[in-house]
Amino acid sequence: MKRSDWNILICVLSCAVYVSCGAPGIPIPPSLELAKRVSDLRAARKGDKVYLAWTVPLRTVDRQSVRHPGATRICRSLNVPVADCKNPVAEIPASPLPAPGSTRTNTPSPKVETGYTDVLPESLQKQDPTGALTYAVSVQNESGRSAGLSNQVQLPSAPTLPPPDHFRAEVKNDGVLLSWDCPPARAASGAITYKLRIYRREQGKQSDTRVSDASLAECSPAQPVNPLPEFLDQTLEWEKHYDYRATLVTVVAEAGKPAGEVEGDDPPVIQVSPHDVFPPPVPTG
Repeated sequence: MKRSDWNILICVLSCAVYVSCGAPGIPIPPSLELAKRVSDLRAARKGDKVYLAWTVPLRTVDRQSVRHPGATRICRSLNVPVADCKNPVAEIPASPLPAPGSTRTNTPSPKVETGYTDVLPESLQKQDPTGALTYAVSVQNESGRSAGLSNQVQLPSAPTLPPPDHFRAEVKNDGVLLSWDCPPARAASGAITYKLRIYRREQGKQSDTRVSDASLAECSPAQPVNPLPEFLDQTLEWEKHYDYRATLVTVVAEAGKPAGEVEGDDPPVIQVSPHDVFPPPVPTG
């Protein structure tokens, strides 16, 4: 064998040994399995209940699929932002997650919505009637670690009143006459007022129509007015079926701050069918 052939053979064998051994690279740390922070927390309040909703994160902060989800902590604070969630008001156990989408076919992961209902203690509502409640959620992994708090949402902490007694409806020639009894006496406060809000919904529909915001300034059970407080709804359409409901609204209006409202619970819905009384004839000429 020629000397040049030996040189070529030695070079080939050297390259093979180098490739088989492999070149050292940067080690990849294991995933911490920290789900991404929730960014779309929403909240709504009705009476003493706060309804929270958000999208469940299906990816971790290092863009992997969440495989071992932990509990979700519900965080609440009065008048200050939520700084941490060491003392949550509740923990929601982890639920099975759907299979992740495919990156090869560009199939997105399915969107998963969840929620929680927080029942406010009466003592908390009375602690600061003109204050604000702040909520956040923290999604944990199996080890109880989290990537951080979600976005934070605020709601008034004001107390609400029970629904009005004897909410009733009567079909008249010119509309539906709604009446109710005065609510119980309320503690006086310059920043808090109350009003009665009436909604109407056509049966079979999904949305409500607000038909009245009646002031309660002149309504007192100690000195009942005569006649009873009432409202005549003349905006309905005849020969249709409607559901009416009423709620007492707490209005918080402090100087220098935007006004806030909290609706109380509703009494039973009243069903009205204004088809058996005809409206008055329209004058002609």
